[in-house]
Amino acid sequence: MRRGWRDGLKDHYRTQLCETMQMRSGFTPSWFAPRQGVWKLLLPGNFTTDLFVADASLGAIPIDLSKSYARVIVHPWYDRSADLIRKRALEAGASNVHVCDSIDDQVLKDLGCSFGISLMVVTRDLVSTLGEQGVENRIARILDCVSRFSTRTWTNVFVFPNRHGRIASRCFPSYFSPTGMTAAGLKRTGAPHGFTHAETHHLKGLPENIVEVDMKAFRDSPAGAGFPAHGLRLKPDDIGRAIRSRASFSQSQAMILERGGKQPSWLHGFLSHLQAEGFGRPTVRRCLAGKPNTALLELVHDTGYSSVCRMPLGKGEITDNRAENNYTALQRLESCGELSMLVPRPLCRGVYQGQKYYMETFVSGRKHSLVSENHARIFEMIRPALIWLYLDAGRDTHIDGLVYHNLAGDGISMLKRYARGREDLRRIQDLDRMLKDILLDTEDRLPQIHGDFKIENMLFGRRGLRGIIDWDLSAAFGPPYLDLLYFYAYSFHHSPHTNGGGIMGFIINRLLRADPGPVLESWIEEYTSCLGVSPVWLNISGILFWLHYVTRIMGTALPAYDPGTYRENIREPLAVIAEKMQRFS
Repeated sequence: MRRGWRDGLKDHYRTQLCETMQMRSGFTPSWFAPRQGVWKLLLPGNFTTDLFVADASLGAIPIDLSKSYARVIVHPWYDRSADLIRKRALEAGASNVHVCDSIDDQVLKDLGCSFGISLMVVTRDLVSTLGEQGVENRIARILDCVSRFSTRTWTNVFVFPNRHGRIASRCFPSYFSPTGMTAAGLKRTGAPHGFTHAETHHLKGLPENIVEVDMKAFRDSPAGAGFPAHGLRLKPDDIGRAIRSRASFSQSQAMILERGGKQPSWLHGFLSHLQAEGFGRPTVRRCLAGKPNTALLELVHDTGYSSVCRMPLGKGEITDNRAENNYTALQRLESCGELSMLVPRPLCRGVYQGQKYYMETFVSGRKHSLVSENHARIFEMIRPALIWLYLDAGRDTHIDGLVYHNLAGDGISMLKRYARGREDLRRIQDLDRMLKDILLDTEDRLPQIHGDFKIENMLFGRRGLRGIIDWDLSAAFGPPYLDLLYFYAYSFHHSPHTNGGGIMGFIINRLLRADPGPVLESWIEEYTSCLGVSPVWLNISGILFWLHYVTRIMGTALPAYDPGTYRENIREPLAVIAEKMQRFS
């Protein structure tokens, strides 16, 4: 039986371990498919000593690790990125991150360093720039310097976050194909320093989805001004999109060299922490990737039940807020009758070594795809959940200024902030006035919304819908029709089976121009007649769905839109809405 989230992510984020690889504490050699910074769980749990990072991640890795380790000393591979790392650390409040433009004995002595762990983040672009021998020589010089300020149980970790070619099942010949860093070369580099234990881990994914990079700060920094073309090979405006596009398939690897023998890992300490909190003896069954920048651990407890632990990585507010919102939504839904049987039950939340975590029960079930042949049957299964979200979890509400802000005002404010041109700003202001005239000082029932209500977040059993997961975009109340439209758009219209085109095409042609098509039209009619929703909401449902999509689902990308994307996602919909408003008036 396909179980829970493993099935939902297997096509994108899972990769099989080498048969001979022995996982560290808490893991069994089955599937290990983390994305972004999950590999930090493999690092030794020595949090009191200094951590050294030779960084190629623009500060993403050291900033995340600064939550757990006492002090992080960073030496960027690319000199021009030093100021950007300092700026990102400052904005993230990571005061224990120190960036060194150069590494020598005097610099480390002045800082009073005592390293328990060193971390070398190596990319294919770095090897392309310096060559394998050049990288080995630079690593050797860094290790030689760090070793003079290291502890007796010093551990060095090599992390390779880009695609590295095919890896044989019983050997580890090369990190890159056809040539590149080899396991033998790395061990040779560390040999003079007395490392006695070596482990190799094959992961999948990048250490960070750089969606939280401030594009303006990047362009204004010395790194953004002519960032080496032979390095990342990316224009500053394209860095976020290019790295995100590779995050789902790039294979990562890590090699751990330990001088004092195998030590308890970060994960080992975390599992002991959960045991002390009364969760029995948990072990990790599998590790999954979450969005944005989140680790999901499926835990099996010796008392016989399974749970999911959600860890927001990095120090970005978006990541933390979505994890917190997911847990709050689960708490709110516990008292919602039939609906509470379909959602994970919240167990606890806490902090371990600076890392926030959220525990919830594991929900198992099968995944389905929505296609032309089964859409009627699938809608029959999920329709009760839409009704319960409106009747059981919804509430009768007086729409004042605060409620309006949550429904539309917040999104309107974001559009005003990033409007490009007076005409766009005028149309946004007109839209704001129209929505206020329609909604303010009215009384109506507003449903709880899931916010990401699509087939991928649903689990099915023999008798129908068994679970709805990932409530991180939910809200205590929202506009009627939003989850219904989202389900159709993402699960059916946007599906490869139907070749329905992009989401913006759906919004403009189906919603804003009021041509929903026979399938969606029948769903809307059934939803309206069953719940008695006011016609007002149907008239503005397309506008509110567009606002939700561009400011909440895709809001982090809005400031960095290129002219073509801005025209497609903002200017063209605004023109259609303005035409619709003119006819309405």
